[in-house]
Amino acid sequence: MDLAGLLLDQGRVREAVEQLRRAVQLEPGTADLHLLLADELAEVGDRSETLEEYREVVRLARGTALAEVARQRLSTLSSRFSERSTP
Repeated sequence: MDLAGLLLDQGRVREAVEQLRRAVQLEPGTADLHLLLADELAEVGDRSETLEEYREVVRLARGTALAEVARQRLSTLSSRFSERSTP
């Protein structure tokens, strides 16, 4: 996790995403890690995995403020993606 933060500070987002994926594999029940991964996946434009990770945060953090943050980001991204696909 610390390495991912360092990579992000250096603007190395794709490498940070890989570190966050590893962290999520090691701690799959940690909603905060899924949220960080989702945020960075959104930065690199991975729509499908971004949405999947935000949904996982909602599932893991059900009934918490963290779940609400993920729901709002899901809603925003879904709107943005649908606007892009509209001719």
